[in-house]
Amino acid sequence: MDGSSKCSGIFADTDSMETPRKIYLLGMMGSGKSHWSSRLGRKLGLPHFDLDRLIEQQQGMTVREIFEQMGEEAFRKMETETLQHGIPAESFILATGGGTPCFFDNMAFMNASGLTIWLNPSVEELIVRIKKSPGTRPILAEVQTDEALHEKLQQLLEKRKSWYSQAEIVVDDDYMEVADLEALIGNG
Repeated sequence: MDGSSKCSGIFADTDSMETPRKIYLLGMMGSGKSHWSSRLGRKLGLPHFDLDRLIEQQQGMTVREIFEQMGEEAFRKMETETLQHGIPAESFILATGGGTPCFFDNMAFMNASGLTIWLNPSVEELIVRIKKSPGTRPILAEVQTDEALHEKLQQLLEKRKSWYSQAEIVVDDDYMEVADLEALIGNG
């Protein structure tokens, strides 16, 4: 897809720099969505949000508790509602949940309303990152070994790839700098 024609309608004039009004970061858990939304938000002067944190604030419980008490289907409905109607800003950078693009036409919504970026590090890098914060990923609650984690992540990636690949920008890089991502957005 030629991103330049899509992007021209979503740029706002900010200090004579072209800055997308809505940027959605998507990818697997551990891909760096929250990290990059914060860094990019500061660099571009845009508010940044984490979709899971917004849901937790609205519900008064963690994502893990929502999954345990209400189930994944209820969570996915909350996720879509928050994505489409609950972001507290006109312009923003949003770290989506790993499964967000895969439910209720969320990917089409994000592509229609902003710039989508798929952060796609290797599965090996995802494992390194996820192991730094064990127990925080409800979808991995039953995974006990590194081999099982690798297999689960690979399966999830295969299931989600058809949605992720609809992103306007794909970043296949384990390590990058904020300037690299800013350049990609400028050239998107």
